[in-house]
Amino acid sequence: MKGQNLQNLVESLGPEGFYNKICTLLNEKKLSVDDFSYYELAEACGVLPQLNRVREMAPAGANLKSLLRESNPGVGSNLFQVVTGELIGRKVIEGYDDDSGFIGDKLVSVIPSRFSNQKIAGFKALAGPTEVAEGHSYEESTFEEKYVTSEESKQGRILSISEELITFDQTG
Repeated sequence: MKGQNLQNLVESLGPEGFYNKICTLLNEKKLSVDDFSYYELAEACGVLPQLNRVREMAPAGANLKSLLRESNPGVGSNLFQVVTGELIGRKVIEGYDDDSGFIGDKLVSVIPSRFSNQKIAGFKALAGPTEVAEGHSYEESTFEEKYVTSEESKQGRILSISEELITFDQTG
């Protein structure tokens, strides 16, 4: 949200109000995911000063990563995690919805189903097309049944945003 003081918005609306406002503006297409700087967002959510304070308080040789885990109460960056999760999720969905240059849907038939591991009936030709001489009849062809069974599974990954990513953010 270039040109806006995000920290003032967080303070005036509160964390939940800030998150709701961002979602509303994104839903109404008044903002896009690309309008946000993760560095500015981290600064507004108070993550950067807390990370610096944690680093200063950490004993020599301490593993900084362990200090930043969710189980450690030293860093309260829940708002940052929630908002960046929303932004990243929307960017991923935007990529799936962008069908420019994607021809996969034109090559296949999409068959909606409410069942997992459904068996879909079809057929396959055993012989391909053959050249037919002028004045001759076409050859008889055969086919056999073919079934395709859909296989569903839950898949995903976690994308962690590190302090280095925030520090060296070049999005604006």
